[in-house]
Amino acid sequence: MKFLKTFGKFFLKILPNILFIVLIALMFVSGERKADKPLYFIVAVSAMHIYFLISRFRHKDQSTGAFSILYLFLIIWEIGSRITGKANAILMPPPENVFAVFYDDRKVILKGLGSSMYLLVFGLLTGIIVSIILGLIIGWVPRLKNAAFPIVKVISAIPPLIYTPYVISFMPTFKSASIFVIFLGVFWPMLMSIINRVSEIDPTLIQCSHSLNIKPFTMVTRVVFPYCLPSIVGGLPIGISMSFMILTFAELLGGDSGLGFFVSRASQNSNYTRVIAGIIIIGIVVTVVNALVHLLQKRILRWA
Repeated sequence: MKFLKTFGKFFLKILPNILFIVLIALMFVSGERKADKPLYFIVAVSAMHIYFLISRFRHKDQSTGAFSILYLFLIIWEIGSRITGKANAILMPPPENVFAVFYDDRKVILKGLGSSMYLLVFGLLTGIIVSIILGLIIGWVPRLKNAAFPIVKVISAIPPLIYTPYVISFMPTFKSASIFVIFLGVFWPMLMSIINRVSEIDPTLIQCSHSLNIKPFTMVTRVVFPYCLPSIVGGLPIGISMSFMILTFAELLGGDSGLGFFVSRASQNSNYTRVIAGIIIIGIVVTVVNALVHLLQKRILRWA
C-alpha cells in the first residue's frame, strides 16, 4: 500500500513530462488531415513546457495538475482534429493551424492588442480613481452615505453587459463608448466596496487619530485610504476580468479594431481557426494582467 502511494505521487510529478513527450510525438504522426506550419505549435508547446519546468522549480508541484490537464486537452485536440479526422474540420481545426495564426497574423494581432489595452487601461484607471475619491467621501460623510448608498447598491447589481449595446448606440465614437462602458463596469462595484470598507473601519483607530488632532483631509488620505487599499487592490483581478469581458463584448458588437473585433471578423467569415486563436490570445492577456496584479499585491501590500 505504501509502495502504491509513493508510486502514485511520483507518477503525478512526472505526468506532465510524459504527456509533453506524447504530444510532441503525435505531431510527427501522419493523420487524416494536413497541418499547416506545425513548427509554430512545436515551439509554443516547448515554450510552455520550459515555463512549467521553471515554475515547478520555483513553486514545487503547484503547476503540475494544471499543465497535465493542458497537455491532455492538446493531445485530445490533436488526435480528434488531425490524426483521426473525427472532429468537424471547420469548427475544430488542428492546433497546428491555430498556432500558425499567431505568426501569420502577428501584425494584426499586435495592433488589436494595442487598441484593446489602450481602451482597457484608460477606462479601468478612470473608473478606479473616480470610485476611490467618491467612495472615500461618501463613506466618510454619514449623510452622503445614507443618501447615496441605496442607489449605488441597486446600480452596481446591474450587469454592465446589459447596457453596453445602448451606450454604444448613443456615444459619438466607439472608443468613447468602450471607455465609458468599462468605466461604469469598474466604477459601481468598486464604489460600493470602498463605501462598505470605510464603514467597517475600527472606531478605535478613528479615536486615536482624533486624539492626535489630525485634520479631516489628512485623516482620509493617511488613515482611511491605507485601510481601504488592500480591499481596492484585492478587487482588481475581478475588475480587470470584468473590464476585458465588457471590452471584448463591445468590440464584438461595433468595433473596428481590437481583439474582440479580430474574433468577430473571423467569425463572420466562418474562419474558426482565427476565432480559436483570438480566444486563446484573450485568455493569455487576461491571465498575464492578473498575474501582474497579483505580483503588485505581494510586493506593495506586504503590510496588509
